[in-house]
Amino acid sequence: MAALCFSLAAVVILAVTAAARLLSASPSSVPSPSRLHERAPVAAVIALVAPVVLVRALAAVHLLNGPAVVLATLLLAIATVIAVGRRARAQAAQDARTLARALREISRAGAAIAVLAVGVVGLLLSATSAVLLPIWSWDALGYHLPIVYDAMQTGELRWVPTSVPFVNVYPRATELYFLWCRLQLGDDALVDFCQAPFGIAAVVASASLARRAGASAPRAIAYGVAYLAVPLVVLQLATCYVDVAYAAALLLAVVFVTGPVTERTALFAGVAIALLLSTKPTAPPSAALLCAVMIVRAHRARRARLGVFAASVAVVGAEAYVRNLLRFGNPIWPINVSVGPFTLSGPELAAPLFTQGLPDVYARASYPVRVAASWFLEPVPYLYDMRMGGLGPLFAYVLLPVAVVLVVRRDPRVRGARLAALLVAACVLATPAAHWSRFTLALPAALLALAAAASERFSPRARVGLDSAVAIAALVGFVRTVPGLTGEGPPLSEMLRMPAAARATAVSVDGREPQWAKARNALSPGDAVAYDRVFELPGQLWRPDGATRVVYLDDTRDDVRDAAALLAGLDREHVRVLVAGDDLPTAGAVAREPWRFTSLFRCPLDPCTVYAVAPAATPAAVAPPVSGGARMP
Repeated sequence: MAALCFSLAAVVILAVTAAARLLSASPSSVPSPSRLHERAPVAAVIALVAPVVLVRALAAVHLLNGPAVVLATLLLAIATVIAVGRRARAQAAQDARTLARALREISRAGAAIAVLAVGVVGLLLSATSAVLLPIWSWDALGYHLPIVYDAMQTGELRWVPTSVPFVNVYPRATELYFLWCRLQLGDDALVDFCQAPFGIAAVVASASLARRAGASAPRAIAYGVAYLAVPLVVLQLATCYVDVAYAAALLLAVVFVTGPVTERTALFAGVAIALLLSTKPTAPPSAALLCAVMIVRAHRARRARLGVFAASVAVVGAEAYVRNLLRFGNPIWPINVSVGPFTLSGPELAAPLFTQGLPDVYARASYPVRVAASWFLEPVPYLYDMRMGGLGPLFAYVLLPVAVVLVVRRDPRVRGARLAALLVAACVLATPAAHWSRFTLALPAALLALAAAASERFSPRARVGLDSAVAIAALVGFVRTVPGLTGEGPPLSEMLRMPAAARATAVSVDGREPQWAKARNALSPGDAVAYDRVFELPGQLWRPDGATRVVYLDDTRDDVRDAAALLAGLDREHVRVLVAGDDLPTAGAVAREPWRFTSLFRCPLDPCTVYAVAPAATPAAVAPPVSGGARMP
């Protein structure tokens, strides 16, 4: 944990000094506090992208391990601080003092201190939940974390051997950031909180939009931090999901796309859009819209080449889509999508996927009705992966009405914040799954920026009234959120009193975490767990301390279909736990030598059984690896 804290500090220093160099306030050697709201988003983009680039670079030279990550991060930060020069270092120090002064002034900004406080408490609650609870979120165990664990196991970034298609076809930027964090941690205790820097980046983007539109620094910061109290944000920050990361990338892209049209802002607009594309497969429509707006604005400013440049940089984020297009003929495979006369073939139909898990009344409703209902729906209970609802009363009953009034009135003093909010709304609504609130997490941050800027012109009494309404609504939603942090498990207050061993199994994605933990903990370092294509949550199979391995049994291979060869492969890979699907070759191997397999429990969600595997009495025959490339440590 100490290593990660040092690295995070180093990345922040790197980003702040680089931003000061790229967007200096003036050509003189005297630092200035002006334009801090423009430099902060640049620093946020650099701080998010640098770890991802470092991980890719270290993987390319076969140095993907914890010590190498720490050393490379510190060296890059030191080199950046030296290279930017004295003026940029002075500017970065001035920016830090300006930020500290703005934070102190919030205490004199009336009810705005309550707005900030509820956001800070939301962030602390997410951190507490992430530390206390085991990893139990579905997508994290299904396809976000297997990328991380496989890279730790093999020391490389590769096509992960697995039956879960989303592991290899989805963009990976956020997962590579998780990997950067996890390589510097001794176990998984904090990995669920590794989306927090993206939450802070969303706060920076929101505050920057508010400040640009005329909000004072204290109010812009307070309203930006209130984003961390949005119920679904609190829940998502305690998981290894990618929705807050997606929201942060979208907000940062909007900051640059709607800002001054210069060479450097065009560059960072492209980088932010590339980060957006690299985060979720639902990003292409939003990215296309942002690129179009950037090109139009650049053309109107008679600098059309800058818009094309920004769009060209954004294409860097399309790597996963190009790979899928070349491999499957569909950039968003495995989703089957029809657009007019064109069909992108895939095994998963889009329409049923978008209504999956919805109550019948909403599944049958039209898209606008689903979206509107989701904004006002009060879910019971709140959960990190809600299909509808979860943005809370702050969004529904304070921010939306204020935004509607400001859009209708067309107040020219907040034109920039209003246009930014409308652009964010257009981007988040550009997916047929916009009723899934976690797909629209950028919108509350944009509306908070709009409210902060507009209320700056209110009378003192009206301003205090809005601040109080924001704080109270955020607090109500926040209180309603707390039970959702543990799902069907014990309350968080009870978790705080439980011993660590009990907490490790108190919450589970499938209700069988005690059995899974017992099976994993019985393994010795270097032992492996093997599974076949029936099992869909491979992230459950790695031990939290990373001391064991996971092997995928691909039944398209001859040495897996043949029972004797499969048994020999299990011995060679030191497999001591087997997840065997019913009626698959793995079950045949169990039937061939049943005395070696002890049934532990049935898989709760998939048609398979978990077995303890005893080693063979005689040395196994030499055979090709069954894991598709997994190595011994």
